[in-house]
Amino acid sequence: MAIIRQPLTGAKTRESPKASARFDWIAILLSAWWVGGIFLDGWAHSHLPQLETFFTPWHAVLYSGFLVVAMFLLATAVRNHAQGYSWEHVMPRGYELSLLGVGVFAVGGILDLLWHLFFGIERGMAALLSPTHLILALGTVLAVSGPLRAAWQRPVARRQETLFKLLPSILSLTYVLAGFTFFTLFTQYANPIIHPQADKQTDSVELWLVSILLQTAVFMGVALFALSRWQLPLGTFAILYLLNNTLAITQSDISHILVVALFSLLTGALVDLLYKALKPTVEQREALRLFAFLAPVMIQTIYFLTLLAVSGLVWSVHLWVGSIVLSGAVGLLLSFLLVPLPVHQE
Repeated sequence: MAIIRQPLTGAKTRESPKASARFDWIAILLSAWWVGGIFLDGWAHSHLPQLETFFTPWHAVLYSGFLVVAMFLLATAVRNHAQGYSWEHVMPRGYELSLLGVGVFAVGGILDLLWHLFFGIERGMAALLSPTHLILALGTVLAVSGPLRAAWQRPVARRQETLFKLLPSILSLTYVLAGFTFFTLFTQYANPIIHPQADKQTDSVELWLVSILLQTAVFMGVALFALSRWQLPLGTFAILYLLNNTLAITQSDISHILVVALFSLLTGALVDLLYKALKPTVEQREALRLFAFLAPVMIQTIYFLTLLAVSGLVWSVHLWVGSIVLSGAVGLLLSFLLVPLPVHQE
């Protein structure tokens, strides 16, 4: 589907153009440069103690990625205005907030430069809580989620969408998930895959349990969000879980990247098979509840078995089995937010 062009007349249309598949793919590929730059810069912040300036190669990759996305969106706006669209409707449907996002990021980048000049370079948890970094995160999420919003606004096919057709929206959703994951990486209590502790003696079991439940809530929130709109093709969860965890491990011990990638691919593929078997939808509530419970149970079971095989488990069976069950409970509770219990009117 090509972007609709209006005749070159003096009147400006109030309709917004529709994004084509080609437009979505360009946005996805350019956004990959931007998101990759974020994780590269995050690696530098956590691994290079001598990093004391804003002007680094890592920032260059990050901000050049932002720049190419911004130029692409701005060029689209100018071109569509010249074709007869009003300034309020120059962006393809779903990409309006993407244009706002690059503006937010640009303001955040200027403020981030000033913040670094006055207060120095943040590290660890400070990099997550820096106000300017939160502004940058907001701008990024708004910008890279354009293909997802565009797909959301299109009519849903009665038959199941193919993986290739939905892939831009799946990758866009993966970028959003990776953003949430990124902001839990620099605290050792928030991501059990990047900072496993069930294989170590620790006095902070409660915190590690919270980290498992937190990541379960984030992933299942994204999964339930997607299946509320589409009949997801086989491979959706494998892509989400594989790319998200592979990006995440780059912020920690990259020597484990192969193990994490294999674990993530296997886990995501099994969740795909579970989804295919149950076929959960907002109309099929029992199947939805069962999937929301069993998917995190499956994910955490494979996680603990992988950890057992790689480095062994120090946690007692009571702790890790209980963690698996609680993860399922978190997914189940989230399903009630998506599809509440029916209210019977008297």
